[in-house]
Amino acid sequence: MSERLISSFAMVLISFTLGMVVGVVNVDGLVNHVSVTGTIGQWFAGLATFSAVVFALWQSHENRHKERMKARVLDNNAIEDWSLSVVSEGLIPVTVVDVDLIVGKGSYKSKLEKKKNLQLSFPHKLERGEVLQLISMEKQSLSDFADWLLAPFVSELSSKGIHQGRVGAQLNDAYFDALNSLSKSKLKIAIHFAHESISHVVSSNLLNRLVMDLSERHKADQLEKLRERQVGYDEVGRMLQPDFIPK
Repeated sequence: MSERLISSFAMVLISFTLGMVVGVVNVDGLVNHVSVTGTIGQWFAGLATFSAVVFALWQSHENRHKERMKARVLDNNAIEDWSLSVVSEGLIPVTVVDVDLIVGKGSYKSKLEKKKNLQLSFPHKLERGEVLQLISMEKQSLSDFADWLLAPFVSELSSKGIHQGRVGAQLNDAYFDALNSLSKSKLKIAIHFAHESISHVVSSNLLNRLVMDLSERHKADQLEKLRERQVGYDEVGRMLQPDFIPK
């Protein structure tokens, strides 16, 4: 029985007892003995009736609590082999209708169903004890997942004219500083059921690893472009030297 119900029941018992005592004390004499006896009997009868009602309400509440739909997120809190699942634990089946991965305060959202190699399809009904695996890094590369998850953020930077490279193929510090700031945000999983939604915050180490993986690859790509550009400049410079020009 919940604490709230216990407290309410105790208050009712105290009220009934006090009422009964006051009724007895206020008797004017033994002449009313029969009346007093009848009053006490009525109090006890009323108390018994009320107790039965309270118990019935409590039992109904407990049954509804046991029978309601219930689900829990299973997260192994790993990085390279991260996996995330949802399990149905209530007597009534749950139906997963959508799953969102949200980076930061909600501006950068990716729908898990659109990640093709996960082969997820919603709605998905789960009976009691059934588990639905949502994410498994064993089935995909960390870099591929990072590209997909962080695409909305990179797209927003691009719309603001912030790219990984600047004119002359130089590294754009603003781009990589923005990624660094994002790595300090939170990654949240929002699982939407037909009846409610639950939210789960993923380990900060995982988001940091995903962002750093993307940042390192983009930085390496830009440095390679810079190297190729420099090689081109050197080749043009060599071709313009006097000893290279045919006489």
